[in-house]
Amino acid sequence: MKIALLQDTALTVFDSYGVSDAAAALVNAGHDVRIIPAATLVALGRDEADVLVMPYKDGTFTAAQLDGLVAFHAQGGGIV
Repeated sequence: MKIALLQDTALTVFDSYGVSDAAAALVNAGHDVRIIPAATLVALGRDEADVLVMPYKDGTFTAAQLDGLVAFHAQGGGIV
């Protein structure tokens, strides 16, 4: 499965794990993982990922980034 893993220093990670932990677990499970910056959310498409993983507990997205998330999901992409 192709997984896009969001990495953004402006967002707050969980206390017990972060992006590197999520990436390691997903790679160990045999997934194709690509780490992406939040700026790419505006144009994220299903050709790039089946699932978007966001290992964060707090943060704010721009209106364009939120539109990108909705469009990705409308194309059938999963968001975790």
